[in-house]
Amino acid sequence: MDVRAKQLLCYRTCPLNSNGLGGGFAPRHLNRSALSGEMRRLDFMKLEIPKPTIVIASIGTTDSQVVAEVDGRAVYSHRFSVGTQTFGEAVIEHFRQNLGLLIGERTAEAITIAVGSAFPEDELSMEVRGRDTEAKVPRTVTVTEAEISRAISKEVEAIVSEIKRAIERFPVEAQAALADWGVTLKGEGVYLRGLDKRVMIETNLPVVVAEAARGK
Repeated sequence: MDVRAKQLLCYRTCPLNSNGLGGGFAPRHLNRSALSGEMRRLDFMKLEIPKPTIVIASIGTTDSQVVAEVDGRAVYSHRFSVGTQTFGEAVIEHFRQNLGLLIGERTAEAITIAVGSAFPEDELSMEVRGRDTEAKVPRTVTVTEAEISRAISKEVEAIVSEIKRAIERFPVEAQAALADWGVTLKGEGVYLRGLDKRVMIETNLPVVVAEAARGK
């Protein structure tokens, strides 16, 4: 052990003398506050920043990815073909088949954002104008949150199922840490209302929506 280490060790373990310092080893030119600050610095250097045990679900445009991490290390990763574009395709198909109306991709996206939900609990509605599939003329219809949520239910269920599958891949000893970290949602698709609540209820884990995703 070098002299400096002995001095610091003595400050912690040796009886204090009349100067308020440990006996023998501690140099007289160091006061109590200087030594205390040094010990705090050394203690801080020993701290380790905890690495997450977490599920990260990135909902993209044409596909999505779910990653399971244990102590910051990926133990499972899977990409699947569900995203905001597939939400829109499901809405377009619903209008064509059930309402006899043709709408475009931008309209479908606007409808999904306005009244779509992964956990419908409101009574939202909106008017939508499209082209009648038979008469070939413009026509306006009113759609509800419940209706659009049913239209995209398969896509939502696919996302939830992939997250649950990732959770199943965690080692048993990592489950306690996962209960603390939970699930993080990010990407373009987190604009879908109620997605965080749906995932929280189905997984019984805390869910966080990444701030960068919220701002989109």
